[in-house]
Amino acid sequence: EVLQQEFKTKDLGELRYFLGVELDRKGDTLTLTQHKYTLDILDRA
Repeated sequence: EVLQQEFKTKDLGELRYFLGVELDRKGDTLTLTQHKYTLDILDRA
């Protein structure tokens, strides 16, 4: 809310990927994985 008062922002919903890291939230648990990155590396091999 403080950022919205200072800057024009847009709510894009829940964050799923950030800088190649997947975020998965289930209840009180937040899991960070690089599953997609790992699959991309294996596809190149």
